[in-house]
Amino acid sequence: MACPCEAPSGNHGREASPSGPEVDGGRWARYLALLMFRVTEVVRFCYGHRLLDYEGPCARIHGHNARVEIEISAPALDRKGFVVDFFDIEKAGKDWILSQFDHHLILREDDPVIPFLKEAGETFVALSVNPSAENFAKLIFDHLRAQGVPVTAVRFYETETAVATYDER
Repeated sequence: MACPCEAPSGNHGREASPSGPEVDGGRWARYLALLMFRVTEVVRFCYGHRLLDYEGPCARIHGHNARVEIEISAPALDRKGFVVDFFDIEKAGKDWILSQFDHHLILREDDPVIPFLKEAGETFVALSVNPSAENFAKLIFDHLRAQGVPVTAVRFYETETAVATYDER
C-alpha cells in the first residue's frame, strides 16, 4: 500500500512533534488504522456434490479435494502475542468442517437423488442452498461467527485454481 501522504518533502508530509508524526487531515492516522495482523488456519477435506439448476459438468455428482482458509485479523496482538489462538480456530472451525463435510456427499435439500440415497441407507448432507464454493465459504464464515470466532474472511478452494471468498467488507 502506498503512503497516503502527498507532500513532496523527504519526510512524506510528516511534521516533527512531541506526540509523533502528523499529517494534514489525519491521513497518516487513517493509513495506520488500515494496518492489521492476520492469521490463517488451513483446513483440507474431500467431498462430493453436484449443482442443481446448472448446465455443465458440475450438474453430475463428482468430488473435490477442498482447501479452506480461515482468516482472522486484528489491529493489535493480545497479551500472549496472538491475534487468536490457533487451537481456538481449530476447535470451532477445522473440527466442525471435518465432521460435517469430510468424505460426505453434499446436496441441496430438494435434490431428486435424496430419496434413493435414503432408501439405500447412504449418508449425505442436505443444505438449503446449492453446495457451490461461494455457499460453502459463507456457510463456514457464518458458523465461525456464531461460535464467537472473529473471522474476517473464508476462502474456499474447490480446486487449486477456483476459489470463492466470503468476507466482511
